Amino acid sequence: MIVPLQQGSIYKDTDLDVALVPSLAPWSVSDRKMELLSMMRELDEVLENVLSGSAIAFLGAGFSSSAKIPDPDNQGSFISLPGSSEAAALLAMHMGITEDVGDAGLADIADIVKDNLEDIEYDRNLSAFFLKYFTCALPSPQQMGIMALPWRSIFTTNYDDVVERASSSTNLQFFSPNSRQLDIAPGKTPVYHLHGRAADLIHPSSLDGFVISETNYLELSRHNKPIYDRLFGDIHAASEVVFIGYSLRDIGIASRLFSIKSVSASVSIVISRESSPMEKKRLEKFGRVYEIGVEGFAAASAAYLANRDGTLQNSPKFLKPLTLQPELKEVTAEDVESLFLTGQFDTNVYFASLLAGEKTGSSVAETYSVHRQAAIDTVLEDIQSGKCRHFLIEADVGNGKSVFLKQLAVQATRRLGIDVYEINTQIQEVHSDVEKIVASGRQAMFLIDGQTRYRKLISFITPRLGPTCSLVVSDPERKDEFSGDATFAEFDQRAKLVDINKLDFNEANQWNDYLERWGLWGDRIEMSHLERSSFISNDCSSENRSLVLSVFKDSSVARRIESLVRAFMANNDENERSLVAILVRALCHQHVQWSHIVAWLRLDEQRIKSRVRESGFLQLTNGSHHWHEITSHELAGYILNNYRLSDEIIVDTYCTIVAETAYLSKDRRNGFDSHENLKELMRFRFLTRLFSGGEKSDILIDAVYHRLSKNSIIREKELFWLQWGMARLDLNDTVRAETYLDNAAGLANKYNKDHSMRQIDDQFARLYFKKASKSGESFNEVQIQKAIATTRTSLQSVSDSPIYPLRTAILIESMVSEKCDDMSRSLVSELIDLLKEMIAAAEPDNVHKSTKGELRKIRVALKRSLLVLQNV
Repeated sequence: MIVPLQQGSIYKDTDLDVALVPSLAPWSVSDRKMELLSMMRELDEVLENVLSGSAIAFLGAGFSSSAKIPDPDNQGSFISLPGSSEAAALLAMHMGITEDVGDAGLADIADIVKDNLEDIEYDRNLSAFFLKYFTCALPSPQQMGIMALPWRSIFTTNYDDVVERASSSTNLQFFSPNSRQLDIAPGKTPVYHLHGRAADLIHPSSLDGFVISETNYLELSRHNKPIYDRLFGDIHAASEVVFIGYSLRDIGIASRLFSIKSVSASVSIVISRESSPMEKKRLEKFGRVYEIGVEGFAAASAAYLANRDGTLQNSPKFLKPLTLQPELKEVTAEDVESLFLTGQFDTNVYFASLLAGEKTGSSVAETYSVHRQAAIDTVLEDIQSGKCRHFLIEADVGNGKSVFLKQLAVQATRRLGIDVYEINTQIQEVHSDVEKIVASGRQAMFLIDGQTRYRKLISFITPRLGPTCSLVVSDPERKDEFSGDATFAEFDQRAKLVDINKLDFNEANQWNDYLERWGLWGDRIEMSHLERSSFISNDCSSENRSLVLSVFKDSSVARRIESLVRAFMANNDENERSLVAILVRALCHQHVQWSHIVAWLRLDEQRIKSRVRESGFLQLTNGSHHWHEITSHELAGYILNNYRLSDEIIVDTYCTIVAETAYLSKDRRNGFDSHENLKELMRFRFLTRLFSGGEKSDILIDAVYHRLSKNSIIREKELFWLQWGMARLDLNDTVRAETYLDNAAGLANKYNKDHSMRQIDDQFARLYFKKASKSGESFNEVQIQKAIATTRTSLQSVSDSPIYPLRTAILIESMVSEKCDDMSRSLVSELIDLLKEMIAAAEPDNVHKSTKGELRKIRVALKRSLLVLQNV
């Protein structure tokens, strides 16, 4: 028999006889005992993921087969739940088909019947059949054991009610294509009947979305799309996907799931012990196959639970520490070009360059990227001394925060032996992982690239950091939407600010030598070393972003970019759509899952890959898993700004991605990732980058917002109306801007979103100043007083960068110039006080985040306005 052990593997071979767990029916081991034992030992990690609550179950007909139902012809007796072939014969008999149906399946019979009956009669008869043979199931003890496991979510194509009747828990929440909404109540485990649920068929319209005939399958994309979106969203969030008794012969599901290359690594398939060798071989291409059946899986789960290994139980499931390969690899020109073009920073190549530098005395020839050594030293020295454990890395978009974090990760691991964890997801299970890592007592560093995006996670981690852990956070636009938010205030008060916007003297010199070493100076190679240094400090403002863009324009890299774009623009709309999808994803910092985009846009991955290969980019990508990440955020913007892509394709591709992301954002169980993606995609500034200020960009942005407004999920977002209002305000359309800002304010009040109201109020202030500056527009002192109060509040907020309220200076100058004679003395006095506060706040030392020349223009506008008002 197999008996539990307290240590090591939970199974031990003793004899051929007995059974496993008292609560389950005995499972006798066949002559293939040793083979089965080997399979079960492989289940340790799978079962740990299941028991930790981070796995999803996909249940097929094989799961339900051992259940019983009341015998319709013999009251008090039970018969087996009908399988596929038996159900087809029963349906034929139920529908009055007398001829031999041969090996026709359930879908075939349903189509035959549908052709011969009126819709109402067909619906009534089909509903009666499924209620008769697929409800009131009596589950087996094994089915009950599997349903007692803490699944993250459950999906099934079965029509029966075995799942609900096998569960003694009240924590399940059931969804089907009939469900009007898919919101999951707190603490509930969702169960999705993808093809419909027999228990729903008591309602007249309940056959909508019920999948049985081939016609129904063709309508899947229309009726059942929302719950299929839940499936494909959960696949990415789960640590394990366990198929139990499912044949994976549904082409729709199999093709979409397993087009995701990374999925098979986390798939386990439980099949019957009676399955044929050919069936097992077919399923092995999808994942790991276990020939133990429902009974064996239930028994293994119960045994594992009784003897759970504390080491596995207390180890992180989703967060893995950075591992470095100590290989003395020579850095190549392709490594450097890959970093420039794709933005994929290879930690092992960087590590190799450090090792080579140590060996050769930091030779420039071995440099993979320009080291931000001073900032790295600041962080590591403070951690080592215990001086600080919270760090905020600040820089404008494109100035190297993500690369800096990876450099820091390598050097922290190398120099201090710290376990470094990069967190790039917000699923709930990450919270548990963080607590396990902190509790371990080991030195650990958490890296989070995005303070705004991951604000909820940061607020969870910040108070939990033990004396051995540190948290390093970056954000390109950290004071944007959540200006003044308590989460930012708490973190900022603890964190040490590390500003990497500007290159220091040593880093600028590194850039000079680096570009020369790798042949990336282009025509500027003929300049002297001193002239190139001047170019870096003056023309490029000592910024990474400006240097990278100059390389795109003037070096051999430019030919690579040209080759990529031309490969996708060979008068083929599908190819161009693929390129646009890649660019949209890059602008969104690769946060949107590539596999989702492929499915949403029905892209041909092989064709895309072949185009990438033609362009010569494939060899630059970091492994086949990331081959589609062929453009960085900066390169995507450069391509959109310098190449003429179809406006129609951009609009359609973008709107499809946003609409589908909106559907995913409704499922909070997958963390806030899709929710944050939706916000990032909808922003006005995102669209200005997407359309790159072209002649028709204003028209196209408005067209995009019009199209998005048709989506009910998007219309519920205050951010959508706020961003549309900002877009109209930018066009001086104050009438529509005010309407949309009113909508935004109404929704923010409805959902009690204080952080949104702060940003909305700031836009109202801009609106009121702009309205007042219009010639012929009536002057509204009450609105101007509100705008003054809002601007003053923003200026006085300790957690805000003053650059945001200071930007209203240009609007105030226009208003003063146009309407100073219409203002009351009291209003003039209020404005003078505000302008003095703004001038004091506009000192260069007070403003960290500003674009080149912006602060100077602001100060000039403020002084002109003050001079006019003082002479009124």
